[in-house]
Amino acid sequence: MTFLLDANVLIDLGFVQGLDILLKLEASEVLDIVLLECQEPEGLADQVVAAGIQEIESQIEWRQQAQPFKTSRLSSQDVLNFYYAKTFRRTLLTNEKPLRNLCKREGVEYHGLLWLGKPSGVHEELRVPGSR
Repeated sequence: MTFLLDANVLIDLGFVQGLDILLKLEASEVLDIVLLECQEPEGLADQVVAAGIQEIESQIEWRQQAQPFKTSRLSSQDVLNFYYAKTFRRTLLTNEKPLRNLCKREGVEYHGLLWLGKPSGVHEELRVPGSR
């Protein structure tokens, strides 16, 4: 199973120095346009690439195909992530409720960040450094 990562998941993990949990997944990808959103915490985009998460160059054709799914609640990055996950059979990791609802409606597998800490996920708890 290959996971497609949304910016909100990467940003949340970046703030708790938790990107290493993604290495426990079979394979992880992030679209280049989504990686551009990862401006905080500082250096996050570089950390994502250094962690071995494969950056996928988005294609103009994908953007065109994704646009019919765009709504006021879904950004261009959201619908591109959805389109890529649906087309290339990826499991989307996102915390965006409208994006999760679209995935559910269209039969695309998805999970939120908390899934990574559940027994059905990666079997590891996410903790803020220094917490018990």
